[in-house]
This record gives sequence, structure tokens and C-alpha cells, in this order.
Amino acid sequence: MILKAPDLAITQLVVEILCLIILIRATIKKDLPLIKDGRWFFNTTSTLLFVSLFLIFAYFALKELPNFGAPIMRVAKEYIDNGKGLTGATNIVASTILDFRAYDTLGEATILFTAVIGVLAVMRKVGRMNGK
Repeated sequence: MILKAPDLAITQLVVEILCLIILIRATIKKDLPLIKDGRWFFNTTSTLLFVSLFLIFAYFALKELPNFGAPIMRVAKEYIDNGKGLTGATNIVASTILDFRAYDTLGEATILFTAVIGVLAVMRKVGRMNGK
């Protein structure tokens, strides 16, 4: 977000979240001893604290974003001003994604596809050993 590439930031977040899910799924057992031992108050309190801190940081981060539609980089202004003339497309978003940044879009789609295939490979039940 700091480098003004929100699409890459979203892709990075999705891949990191999926990797975290894979790691948790691969390492955690089905019985959670913290819940069984009566530590639900600590778990609930720490979860609410984490969510609150996350929302506070998200508020300050989102407050720093520029106004909607205001190009803050020279390249973005160029895309908006000359996009229709250079590509012939009336939809500026489609022309930017498919004409100006096609390789970047292909790379992001490949990363997301690979992450989803990884999650499906870990979550499948066929081929797993029973009880392990």
C-alpha cells in the first residue's frame, strides 16, 4: 500500500492468509487443549484485543489513502487521460488491466491459482492416513 500498488498488496495478503491456513491445518490437532482446560476467558479476551488493535491500525492506514479517483502517480494520470485513445476500450479499468498491465495481471492470476491448488491439495481427504 505504501508503494501505491494495492493489487499486489491484496495478492500478497491472500497468499499469506492461505499459507497461514495451510500451516495451521497441517500442524494443529483436532482437540484444542486450551478450550478443554477452561481457558476460554483468556482466549476470548486475547482475540477481542487482537481484533481491536487490528481495526485501529486499519483505520489509520485507510485514512492515509488518497481520495477516490485522484491519480497520485504520473503513470496513473497517463492511463486515465490517454487510455481510451491508446487502447480503444471505453472501460478504463479493463483497458488498464488487459492492455497496459497484462503480464502483471497474468502473474497475479497464476499466484492465486497456485495458492488455491495448494489449499486443495492439503485439505483433500483422499490419500491421507487414518488417525494421523
